[in-house]
Amino acid sequence: MTRSRVRRTDPVVAVSTPATGPLTVAVTGAACSLGDHVVRALAANSAVGSVIAIDSSATSMRKRAAHGIDLTSSPTATIAWRTADVRHPSFAHALDRVDVVVHTAIGQDPESRAADRRAGNLEGVRTLLAAAAIARVRRVVVLSSAMVYGALPDNPPFLKEGDALRAADDESVVGDFVRIEDLVAQFALAHPQISTVALRPATI
Repeated sequence: MTRSRVRRTDPVVAVSTPATGPLTVAVTGAACSLGDHVVRALAANSAVGSVIAIDSSATSMRKRAAHGIDLTSSPTATIAWRTADVRHPSFAHALDRVDVVVHTAIGQDPESRAADRRAGNLEGVRTLLAAAAIARVRRVVVLSSAMVYGALPDNPPFLKEGDALRAADDESVVGDFVRIEDLVAQFALAHPQISTVALRPATI
């Protein structure tokens, strides 16, 4: 699907040329619970040849790597660990020879100081997107949330992906995701050669 412009009401997806052969996929926040699940799923996917597990904490990564990854099915991909801070200007080096990057390193602690959490989240996404362009990554997947549609009484019973994103741009974690989606939409417009996805899982 192609479009002349991307709005916050549109699913943020652009088309790029698919990679040939097994993919190398990087996952940020790989030492946390969500990142761990993503690494497990990718390692068991036959389309993936290598998973680059990235986290800013070397201590957490060493513990995670030492524990190993207990896959429910036989892994088809190799897993390598890299220590890198997604907010650091040098982060592009962590994406060397990467086809796809999945960004799960987004702070969601509701008890954290809102200003600090938001600054860290937005800085991380900005740096990640810039790094993806520098490293010529084929596809960028950024974690968002279904809550960006807004929990409003006049919503239809079943929301579609293309429905308007109506959540308030407040100091909550959802407000962070609203800002993140704006950054992703701007990036998709500026870099149409990169397949750009805002992934909106629902909290159950």
